[in-house]
Amino acid sequence: MSTKIITIIGATGTQGGSVISALLSSPSRSPYHLRAVTRNPDSPKARTLASQGVELVTADLDNKASLLNVFQGSQIIFGVTDWATLFKKHGVEEATRIEIQQGTNLYLAAKETKTLEHYIWSTVSSPDKVSGGKWKVPFLDSKSVVDDLIKKDKEFLAKTTFFWCTVYGTNMGYPVTKPREEEGIWVLRLPVGPGAVIEEINDPSKNVGIFVKAIIEQPDKTRNGIYVLGSVESITTGDMLKLWGEVLGRETRYEQITQEAYEEMHGKFAGLTGRKFGFYEEFGREGLSWSAGKGDKVLKKGDLGIKDEDLVGLKGCYEGMNWD
Repeated sequence: MSTKIITIIGATGTQGGSVISALLSSPSRSPYHLRAVTRNPDSPKARTLASQGVELVTADLDNKASLLNVFQGSQIIFGVTDWATLFKKHGVEEATRIEIQQGTNLYLAAKETKTLEHYIWSTVSSPDKVSGGKWKVPFLDSKSVVDDLIKKDKEFLAKTTFFWCTVYGTNMGYPVTKPREEEGIWVLRLPVGPGAVIEEINDPSKNVGIFVKAIIEQPDKTRNGIYVLGSVESITTGDMLKLWGEVLGRETRYEQITQEAYEEMHGKFAGLTGRKFGFYEEFGREGLSWSAGKGDKVLKKGDLGIKDEDLVGLKGCYEGMNWD
């Protein structure tokens, strides 16, 4: 069997790093040569990958020519972009514009890679589309713009899998979603009620790679524009807090506040996060928060033979985090 080159964008980041980790630990690794795309090949994470036999390359997502260079000879490509890092540097509107362009560059460079057999694009469900414009969340909606570009290209769509990466369980550690201690009770204030349903991938450093590995190993099932829902479990915001309290042995209280109060408490980015929660509250109960367009097919973990015992649950995710 000839060795296939798998090129992974963001190799030292959360998702790309998880993909590489899953493939390195797989008994079926032998058919693959792993090519890691990173901005800093001298970082400790990059050096560790190199010591494990991973090829390190550098590319700029803003430069299609550099992507063409690192994609050369690849049979499989995992593409991902990072809106949050762009937001910290540029603000909402510019981060959104740049992410769309980067996703477009990835698609165009992959399209021109003559050896390509399978393109896996890490994307998310669009609140704007699903809600008919009611809930606009730039850091979610931007990725679906690239989805639409790919869908118009029937030849490339035949090689593509859309991987829906759901909510990180580790988000509970962020200031905008972390409970605050008040007189011995840990209070979580969100702009939705405790019944809002969240689809969680839990520990992304472990579970993303498990899903993507299954996608890579079952191309006949996952290509042709199939969506794969990267969800380990559904959980309400109230149960999420309850579980967090049980893991840490803390008394908790849930409080619903307004979207305006939430943004005032945490800042502009929290306003966007609040909209995300509002969308999940309205559409999550019926399982519509992660729904594809007409004619699109969605596969879940069971469809790919992914077993719960192989995944990190939300309890395990919380147990593995440093809450200090």
